[in-house]
Amino acid sequence: METPTPASIVSSRLTASYELEYLLGRGGGGRVFRARQKSTGQAVAVKLLDLEPELGTSARQRRKERFRREMKICARLDHPDVVGLIDYGEDGDELYSVFELVSGRTLTQVLQDDRALTVARTLSLVRKLLEVLVHAHGLGVIHRDLKPSNIMVLGERDDARIKVLDFGISTMSSAGAGAAPTRLTLSNEVVGTPAYAAPEQLRGDAPTTKTDLYALGLITLECLTGRNEMAGNSLGEIFQRQLA
Repeated sequence: METPTPASIVSSRLTASYELEYLLGRGGGGRVFRARQKSTGQAVAVKLLDLEPELGTSARQRRKERFRREMKICARLDHPDVVGLIDYGEDGDELYSVFELVSGRTLTQVLQDDRALTVARTLSLVRKLLEVLVHAHGLGVIHRDLKPSNIMVLGERDDARIKVLDFGISTMSSAGAGAAPTRLTLSNEVVGTPAYAAPEQLRGDAPTTKTDLYALGLITLECLTGRNEMAGNSLGEIFQRQLA
């Protein structure tokens, strides 16, 4: 267990409402803490987005815009199998979001511990993921980074609940946004995780709902076989397999 970020470098807006308890993990350009909402005593997860001082002005602005977009998208989603957004805020260069605290294992951890899953367990999980995608896609939301580490499994039963996490690089389809979505990534940036990204995603084409369905197909195979079909020893090898 790590000591939480000192209050002196955390927004007073955040610490006025939440008490950080300890660090849960790092990733996605930020740190996630277990915290407690002071007014209710509810345990929550607080994500602090790191804007490194060495980032240029344009890069910092893109990250802020991406954060604002993520918050708008999360606020639109209302599904029991999507982690719920509770609060968010922005104080200068400090950005934070507050989500419901989810206890369980990521699907990555489940596969590491259990290897391949049974057909029944896989079908139950995939059915739940499809229901989440139907909900999100119906709102015009494309996740773009669906992968085992972004899926929490709550329990050990074949019909265990799930929670889909991290819509941090999600985007709106042109239909959902009412117009072409704003491009917040540079042309040479890879959006998503290459081992789960659709070929058109790696080529930098506009995302569609098929982007998420491709990732779901790879996740399904991994659940049944215990291995990622597109894994490689280098980024170049992964790209070659995906684009072949």
